[in-house]
Amino acid sequence: MVISMTSKDEKFILWFEETGIEDVPLVGGKNASLGEMIRELAGKGISVPNGFAITADAYKHLLKHGGVEDEIKQILSDLDTHNIQNLRSKGKQIRELIENIDFPDELTDAIKKAYDEMGSRFDYGSDPPTEPYHTARIRDSDTSTYTCPSPCKKWCALIHHPRVSCSR
Repeated sequence: MVISMTSKDEKFILWFEETGIEDVPLVGGKNASLGEMIRELAGKGISVPNGFAITADAYKHLLKHGGVEDEIKQILSDLDTHNIQNLRSKGKQIRELIENIDFPDELTDAIKKAYDEMGSRFDYGSDPPTEPYHTARIRDSDTSTYTCPSPCKKWCALIHHPRVSCSR
């Protein structure tokens, strides 16, 4: 019998209880901290809201699927971090690129499945509370060569939930 194992760095979704502070490059600081608190405090009777993180690998997959990686690198090739107008312009160009990417089916399916599972998994009911963060940024990765904004609005839109809002 062969069992296929998927490592953390090959997943689009990780449940908070699967994460810890060592996963900052994969899920961002806030999500890793939530996972760490769940792992360390749940046994002591302290309740920490549970949920899932969309990984940096999901984000990288979105960029690759959308074919915008080289274009983002080109936009950032003359980035001037001391010029606020340059930063705004580059950020706007990259946001527009990302907002126009069609989500790959496998990413859409993973996010929807995790959201649907979250209600029953944590006794949240059929309408679980959500608060998407945009912390799984390429910036947190040791191997990254550029910084990109998160497609947080797209993540939210996938869930099709009227109360979902994105923090910036």
